[in-house]
Amino acid sequence: MKKIDVNVMGGHWPFRKLYKEGAANMREYYAAEEVEWGLMSSFNSVFFQDAFEGDEDLNEQIRQIGSTRMVMTVNPKIPGWQKDLEYECEHFRICAVKVLPQYHNYGLEDDDFNELLAKLEEKRLPLMLVMRLEDIRNSYLWPVGSLDTDSIRVLVKRTSIPVILLHALVGEVKLLADLLDGKHDFYVDTSGMRGATFPIEELLNSVSEDSILYGTSYPMLSEKASVYIIEKAEIADGVKEKLFYQNAKKLFCL
Repeated sequence: MKKIDVNVMGGHWPFRKLYKEGAANMREYYAAEEVEWGLMSSFNSVFFQDAFEGDEDLNEQIRQIGSTRMVMTVNPKIPGWQKDLEYECEHFRICAVKVLPQYHNYGLEDDDFNELLAKLEEKRLPLMLVMRLEDIRNSYLWPVGSLDTDSIRVLVKRTSIPVILLHALVGEVKLLADLLDGKHDFYVDTSGMRGATFPIEELLNSVSEDSILYGTSYPMLSEKASVYIIEKAEIADGVKEKLFYQNAKKLFCL
């Protein structure tokens, strides 16, 4: 079954060696799992003082991989992001912007973030909101909390652009289930759901099948876990196709 992975990563994770990374491994993953498109952001852009330098490297990696669209990482607390956004829209053909408020020390009501949100609304670019990058039990070198679901709720209700929540746990998704109804422009990827038992079946009791997107956080996490929770779910093949492919294809016009 064809797939679009809305959450793959390039660059290097600074705290540990990843089992598989780089263009060759990404191409192998695409071929093995029938991934038609991957939406890729950069580890480097999270941690570099100048996120644009990380995205420059990512653009070169994407050229080597093929079948991949760039997701720009923005820290609105760092001056100059506005110029970088204009450049990346024109030259890197970005399909979304990713933000990590808890990693960059700002809130979803801060003026800097509101300026970014207004610019994305102007450009009609989707916003990817990262709940966390990895299990908090592994982040002892740099303790980082999770986003507050109440602040996410306020954001979704006040913006006119699509918001995609990445790496949320099943319990966190259920707290926002009334907004994941297929009517709001709000979506969640599957990269954080692998720790639960039968997560897709459980969520589809309260969440619209139109609001779930296949995402792996590969190579940070194993791609197989995200594949299996959909592939082995006791749901109709048509629903699986929506989750794996059709929802993302429609949202990102791929």
